[in-house]
Amino acid sequence: MLAIGGPAVSGIYAILMRLADLTALPVRSFNTLLVQRIMRTPDAIARWPVRLSIEFAVAAASFVAIAAMAVYLYVFPNGLGHNVSAAAPIVAMILLVPSFRNLIEYHSELLYATGRTVRRMANLLVAGVVKVGLLAMLLTTTTDVAEWAPSLNLIFLVLYLLSFGLTYTALSKPANRVI
Repeated sequence: MLAIGGPAVSGIYAILMRLADLTALPVRSFNTLLVQRIMRTPDAIARWPVRLSIEFAVAAASFVAIAAMAVYLYVFPNGLGHNVSAAAPIVAMILLVPSFRNLIEYHSELLYATGRTVRRMANLLVAGVVKVGLLAMLLTTTTDVAEWAPSLNLIFLVLYLLSFGLTYTALSKPANRVI
């Protein structure tokens, strides 16, 4: 980020991603409980309606959390500190990013819970490379925050779709159970 976008872009991006991380706190607790359940009962996520319901719940909780944060920062721009106030108006531009980020983390936890740690590592590596490539393409096109910030929603959508495909492809095959 710093090499391509410069310090201002890197700073805003870092603040936005930390705010998105805050939305993950309840999701991470849920993931921990779900991982324990799946390890005891692997068939808990065998059916597509269950899988999609969980994905919807993770996405909805993440969206509500970031939307609430956007409203809070709109009303109280300095509510999280002076440094965050610079990014306060931008939070509303990335409302889908936390949902997609948290779903990617959920996919990673699914792979861990089902004994697919090598696949988990490979998926995260692929997603990381794709993310770097997409961010580099975006920031070589523009460093205007009004243009690149909303595009983060699309980048994270692409990463989510990639993760979804890789994760559920892996889950359709028997696990080696290496934990």
